[in-house]
Amino acid sequence: MNKIKFGIIGMGARGDMMAKYFCKNDHIDLVAICDNCDHRLDTWKGKVPNIYNDYKSVLENDSVDSVLIATPDDTHEEIGIEAIKSHKNIILEKPLGIHKDKVLELYEKGKGYDKVFMTGYVLRYASVFKKAKELLDEGIIGKIITANVVDNINYGGYAFYHDWHREKGNMGSILLQKASHSLDILNWIVGSDPYYTAAFGGLDVFGDVGAKKYFGKTVSGLNCRDCEKTYECPESLYNAKKIRDIDWAEDWPDSCVYDTSIDIDDNNVAIIKYKNNVKASYTLSQFTPEYKREFQFLGDKGKLVVEDGSNTISVAFRNSKDSYTYNVVESGNHGGGDDGLIRDFIDCYYNGKKPVSSFEDGIKVTLLSMAMQESIDKCELIKIEY
Repeated sequence: MNKIKFGIIGMGARGDMMAKYFCKNDHIDLVAICDNCDHRLDTWKGKVPNIYNDYKSVLENDSVDSVLIATPDDTHEEIGIEAIKSHKNIILEKPLGIHKDKVLELYEKGKGYDKVFMTGYVLRYASVFKKAKELLDEGIIGKIITANVVDNINYGGYAFYHDWHREKGNMGSILLQKASHSLDILNWIVGSDPYYTAAFGGLDVFGDVGAKKYFGKTVSGLNCRDCEKTYECPESLYNAKKIRDIDWAEDWPDSCVYDTSIDIDDNNVAIIKYKNNVKASYTLSQFTPEYKREFQFLGDKGKLVVEDGSNTISVAFRNSKDSYTYNVVESGNHGGGDDGLIRDFIDCYYNGKKPVSSFEDGIKVTLLSMAMQESIDKCELIKIEY
């Protein structure tokens, strides 16, 4: 059996981590990597035969039959379209893009694509969500009528407001970058297309609001490393490590989370109506004490609650005193989702099956996330068009 010849476009944190996964897999040869920052490539010299600065060099390399695209969000549509033209098997990291016109162009180009096209919504492969879907598909609570989802994010300042994520021009919205993971699980379990949405959002902790609280004025161009408030600021890299034990990399960006350039929301609330008449609510907060996702599904026979902080599923019933709790064992990053995505890609590659996290699924949640942001911007109910 021939090995899959992979190239990775984008060697930031995600690309580098997936490269390490690929190198441990017996079915994959990592034959090319690419990034426009040379320092991200240095540790791979001598380990990968082809190292490039231009993504088109990966796509033009005939020895590469599959690509993982893990570049910044605002490049996903362009590189995805070029990968289709090059007839590669594709894993495109989420979101599929941040510009609606380009996402729709990607959708048109990718319709009926005869190669593997997966999207990076890895939570579909996480053990706790797989078990929840299995139970709900079996009808454990009957017909799903409503759902409520809460994203609790305790590392929001660290992950999204110290670096390039902090501006809409780079990632569109926090709904696309972060919320779309949970919204994709909601779409998957509900099993229908989202039809209408309305949403509200705000920047109420970071950016100018926080600057006025801690500095008494708006600020620009500050960095944690030389800020006079680094030891007292709750969002400095120093206190992220000291108080919340968050320290992902020695060279993590340290731009001030209260900079006046920040324009992405730090909280969102939304409602969704699906074509099968399921109604759902969604809440995101970037400043919670804990990190976990909470899903609540209410059916005509009972209620099922999923929490990925403890990897538990609880079920209760309307007309019975019976109740069940499932403690789901997980292993690996994203609750086992990264390993699961790679296994699914390998299965699709060799056996021609449809991915669990398909191209069409990625388009659906991308357009839902964009519709939510449009609702926030216009203060209107938005119909989601495909």
